[in-house]
Amino acid sequence: MIYTYNVNKNLSYSEIDRSGNPGIIGSMQLAQDMTTSYFNIMGTDNLTLRVKDNALWVITRSRFRIYKNTIWNAPIRMSSHLVQRTPLRVTVETRITDDCGQMIIAIRQEFCPLDLTTHRIRKIETIS
Repeated sequence: MIYTYNVNKNLSYSEIDRSGNPGIIGSMQLAQDMTTSYFNIMGTDNLTLRVKDNALWVITRSRFRIYKNTIWNAPIRMSSHLVQRTPLRVTVETRITDDCGQMIIAIRQEFCPLDLTTHRIRKIETIS
């Protein structure tokens, strides 16, 4: 199982606000892209879960902190890793740093698998 997923990229225009910095929406978009790719590499992304297990991951909590601003087209390094796994949820942390390794944004999200028939949270052991 892969526990850390890393991506190097430049901050795109769609990920910044009108001031040219990643704001709340841009930060959440970056986190969503990273966790989606992270779950995909582990074979537990929502498209796979829907077909195999009739379930989807839902975000039950998101906390983030913006340490400093950066500018459009700046090189960034994003890293997502599993922080905690309980019978009902997983916690994934995504860190975004600049090319010098200084923290820009840290996002911690909790996910639960939701059954698409009963609309109830399922135990993680019951999904792929």
